[in-house]
Amino acid sequence: VPLNHVEVAGAVNWGSAGNIPGDLVVSGSLNMFGNSFTVGGKFSTVGNGVLIAGSGEQVTVNGNMTGSGGDETGLLATGTEFVLGGNLVQRNVSTPLSFAAGNAQVRLVGRTTQTIDIQTPGSAQSWAGSLRTQNASIQIVGDVMFGTFSTQGVSPVISGANRNLLLQDIDVAS
Repeated sequence: VPLNHVEVAGAVNWGSAGNIPGDLVVSGSLNMFGNSFTVGGKFSTVGNGVLIAGSGEQVTVNGNMTGSGGDETGLLATGTEFVLGGNLVQRNVSTPLSFAAGNAQVRLVGRTTQTIDIQTPGSAQSWAGSLRTQNASIQIVGDVMFGTFSTQGVSPVISGANRNLLLQDIDVAS
């Protein structure tokens, strides 16, 4: 039976690679446990919810991804990748560290303008190790911080009135 909508309220180890056709909401802790998965809808962390991911693990989200849960500091290993078809949103509901993904990579693959909206950006708050885009249009709603920025096959237009895109390194290639 397919899981159309999944809510993780306790501590769960993800057992195998798989797909969730609908939304995934994490209010507990979800350990990817060496696996990758695809969410057909939206993915969000809420309350004190956290995602724990190791190197090489990938979360593909066809919809929007919202981090408004618990402190992610140290829980997302170097090499963790988020592949997003929708927008990336972070909210300081229970902690400003709800997307403390300093070692992880975010890859934007949407076909329309994708929005990045980080409420509490900064190296001591919410940020990611790298941002890679295959999308030609990115809108920044709040200030954003990534370690590196790279493109793949596009020359992106990045827009955002009076906003800062803070990077340690940039690599724009066609």
